[in-house]
Amino acid sequence: MLIYFLVIIAIFTLLIFSVNNAQQHWRYFASNEFAQEREVYTKKVYALFENYRQTENNVTAISIINSNCLCSQYFKAMQSSLSAYAVANVTLDLAHDKLTPAQLVLIPSTPALLVLSKDYQHISYLGPHNNGYVCGEGTAMLDVVLSQLNTGINPQYLLLDHYGCFCPV
Repeated sequence: MLIYFLVIIAIFTLLIFSVNNAQQHWRYFASNEFAQEREVYTKKVYALFENYRQTENNVTAISIINSNCLCSQYFKAMQSSLSAYAVANVTLDLAHDKLTPAQLVLIPSTPALLVLSKDYQHISYLGPHNNGYVCGEGTAMLDVVLSQLNTGINPQYLLLDHYGCFCPV
């Protein structure tokens, strides 16, 4: 009986410790400092890539790849599914298309996806094409972003720290 009591106390202590750490973690992301950094970053990305917008009243998906990167071979299959969406698609290949040094600093790796919202006031998404750990696997992030945009929610999701199949820029 005493052992069960000690196990329950240990579990309760771990739960309290975990909740406190999670609250501290989320407090950082809700803090003004992080919000200001995010706002500055998204404004820079938006300003550097806004000239790639395709239409006024449509979402623009900008794929940033490097055909010299082995991970980009999986993008070809994704590219055909991108055209099935009612979005304007742009593909920038770093092997052929030249981005400015300022643009390259803002894109951590390829293949990457940048989604600009209809109103072009915000970035809806910046990160990998999918969330899988293996090349070409996982959930297509464009599906997630577009489903939120269709419900009137702009996720403004920046996924800049992720494991998967990428090549450094």
